[in-house]
Parts: sequence; structure tokens; C-alpha cells
Amino acid sequence: MALTEVISGLGTSQTVLTVASLALGFFAAYLYVTRSLPEGTPPSIKDNWPLIGPIKYWTKRWDWFQETTKASLNGNFTFNVGKHVVVGVSGDEGRKIFMESKQLEMGSG
Repeated sequence: MALTEVISGLGTSQTVLTVASLALGFFAAYLYVTRSLPEGTPPSIKDNWPLIGPIKYWTKRWDWFQETTKASLNGNFTFNVGKHVVVGVSGDEGRKIFMESKQLEMGSG
């Protein structure tokens, strides 16, 4: 398929329908993922994409964690991975909460 054929086909109703369907699908995914956070969780991060979460979380995890920790007010933050809410903690108090919390049982998952 030549580039001219692709460019000439951009105005067809099928292309417009495809683009509109994709936009609606991404909007539905955004609404599915972004919901209110449970009470007491740290604020959500800025680069939290629908369904996949922050892209740097998947590519450069340690660098992303250090950048996000520095950007947050107290070193704690929240983001989504799919439909799951993940809370990132740092520092001595975050480590203490993580290790001593009875709600965070290793055997329960």
C-alpha cells in the first residue's frame, strides 16, 4: 500500500468511525481505571495512564521510584496498575508501616 493511498483514505467514513471508536474506548478505560482513592491514601501521581499506569514504572522502575518519591510531598504516592491501586512508601516511617502492619499479610497476597 503506497503512502498516497493511505493519505487519500484518511477522510473516509470508515477511518473516522475507527478513530471515534478508539477515542471512546480510551475514554472508557480512563473512567474504569480512575476512580476515587480509598480514604487515607497518599495523592495520585501525574503520569498515571489508564490501564497501564506510569510508563516509566515498567521501563525504568528504580529511576521512576526515586523521581516520584522526590516529587511527592512526604515521599509517599499512589498509582494504578490496571484496576489495582498501588501505594508507594519511602523513608523510615514508610518502612515501619510496611513491615509492622497487620493488614499487609505476606501469605494473603
